[in-house]
Amino acid sequence: MKTTTTHFQRFKSAFRRYQIANGDVAYTVTFKHEKTEDGTDADIVVDAPGCVATVTLSTEVEGDSIDIDGTARHESEHLFNARLVYMAKRGRFTDEALDMEEERMVCIREKRKQ
Repeated sequence: MKTTTTHFQRFKSAFRRYQIANGDVAYTVTFKHEKTEDGTDADIVVDAPGCVATVTLSTEVEGDSIDIDGTARHESEHLFNARLVYMAKRGRFTDEALDMEEERMVCIREKRKQ
């Protein structure tokens, strides 16, 4: 199925809602509506040190429908985990840095449940 401009607008709105709920407001996010390279429904590319992300909703998805809200939430979770993934991939973990990042993530999750 092809995604429409309406799908794209709903996707952006849902992603921003989850971005705020996750406390990731320091990131500048750009949105694209184009076919993803790997054929997924959506994709995110994050520059964690630069606090920049590009989120893409594919113009073509498999099946007859797409869960816009669920897809936006999934991509926002990648943004939420971006700093942790960045540190892990570059071997930049110190005990203090890992403890601080874990505490940041726990505090945000606690606030979301209230």
